[in-house]
Amino acid sequence: MNVGRNQSALVPILHAAFSGKKVAIYNREIRDKNPMSAILLSNTTGVTLEAGPLTVLEGDRYLGESMLATMKAGETRLVPFSVELGCTVVVDHKSDLRAVHHARIANGVLRLARYNVRRTIYAIHSKLDAELDLFLEHRFLRGWELVDTTKPVESTDSAYRFRMTVPPRGRLELVVSERGDHQEELSIADVNRDK
Repeated sequence: MNVGRNQSALVPILHAAFSGKKVAIYNREIRDKNPMSAILLSNTTGVTLEAGPLTVLEGDRYLGESMLATMKAGETRLVPFSVELGCTVVVDHKSDLRAVHHARIANGVLRLARYNVRRTIYAIHSKLDAELDLFLEHRFLRGWELVDTTKPVESTDSAYRFRMTVPPRGRLELVVSERGDHQEELSIADVNRDK
C-alpha cells in the first residue's frame, strides 16, 4: 500500500465478525438528560484487540464512533458511540434521616443508632418506536447498602449497573434506595440537675 505525502489511510489489521448488540447506557455524570447509544460488544475474534478508533454502521448508515480501549479475547464491554436523543431521563433525589431505631446507655454514655436513607428516582421516557435495552449506572456511596431495590446486573468500581427494557414510546421508573448507618454517642455521666 502506498500513502502519498500529506495523506492518510485507514488500514484494517483484522477482518473478523464480532458479537454485539445495540443498547443504551445512562450515567448522569456523563450526560444529564439522555443516555448514550452503545454496543454491548464481545470480543469473539480469539485475539486481543489493541486500542483504537471504532466506527459503528448499521447497514450502510453511519451511527457514530468511539475509541475502543484494549480488549482481551472473550471480554465483553459497553462501548458508547453517540447520544440517544429519543430517550430522556429525569432524576429526583429524596433523602431523609429516620428516627432512632436503637438507643443504649452503658457506662455513662448514651449510644444512638440511626440510619439515613437516600432514594433516587429515575423517570425514563422513550419516544422511540422500538423497545430500548437500557443500562443505567447509579453511583453508590461507600459503606451504604441497597434496600428495597432491584438487584443490579453488575457493579463497577464506583457504580451499580441496572438493566431494563423500556417499552416503545413508553415510560419506566427505577427507584434506588440506599441505607447508611449513623452512630452517635452522648456522654451523660457529667449531667446533673443544674445543667
